[in-house]
Amino acid sequence: MLEVLNNVKGIGKDTWISRLKLAAFVVVVFSIGYLVTQEICHKISNVTAVGIASGYFASYIVYILTIWLPDKIKTKEAIGIVSKKLRSIHNKLTLSLLLAYKNACTDEEWAQAMTKTSDEECFDDQFFMVMRKFDIMADADSLFRRKDDLKPIKWYENFDLIFNVFDEYLKEIILKYNQVLPSSYTEIIYNIQESALFELFTGNHQESVFIAQGKDGYKYFDDFPARHLYKSGSYETPIFSEADHIDNSDILKKFVALLKDLKTVLAKQCGDAFIAADYGIAKLRDSKAGHVGTAIVK
Repeated sequence: MLEVLNNVKGIGKDTWISRLKLAAFVVVVFSIGYLVTQEICHKISNVTAVGIASGYFASYIVYILTIWLPDKIKTKEAIGIVSKKLRSIHNKLTLSLLLAYKNACTDEEWAQAMTKTSDEECFDDQFFMVMRKFDIMADADSLFRRKDDLKPIKWYENFDLIFNVFDEYLKEIILKYNQVLPSSYTEIIYNIQESALFELFTGNHQESVFIAQGKDGYKYFDDFPARHLYKSGSYETPIFSEADHIDNSDILKKFVALLKDLKTVLAKQCGDAFIAADYGIAKLRDSKAGHVGTAIVK
């Protein structure tokens, strides 16, 4: 079942309103140019001067109609397309984290989570405490199955799929729309791609160092996606727990903060209603949407 996102029709309406405003602006400029040219014609007898003035205003109008106006419309439409893509990424990542949270909760903890009225409220102290015991090796709440044995995919495989798909989406956005994107969009996209949690699953470690311990007990610094360690069974520490005096929940906290930043950026560009405040928790309140307590480290 697909959910139709709000504001889709509204974006089309806003685009037409913007085009009408621009058209009105062109008419005003053309009218002013015409009146000024006529005034020059009345006051100046020099035919050359009149011709220069007329040519100047004609060239200006041509520029507006053939270059400035089309570019303005294309830029606005491109930002609208990218905004919807970023909204989809925000919503999917938020829902995935809250679904993992539900899997890691006890009945009492999830009952407390359901009292929250928005997704942001769900990312509280209890969320980060519960996620310390999240078992990324448990079966994910997903219909996807492994090709080899048709068993449900694990949570690490689910995260690997989600992060790598969205990494490609973000790369495509930068490649196609970089020249017209607001700087706030470009900045938040790069911040997400360079976050420690994102890099952990994409294997593109730019701002973090990935350290893996081999069977010989030595530490190695190769860049590769975490799924290889989880698949081999070489990564026993819960992903968001403490290990070697390092609080690994920090990478989750920073990533959640980036999701909030992304929502703020989109709200400034598209309005506060562009992203539903309770997009994730509204779906997971359903007792048949996600399981409670199926991904708790034993």
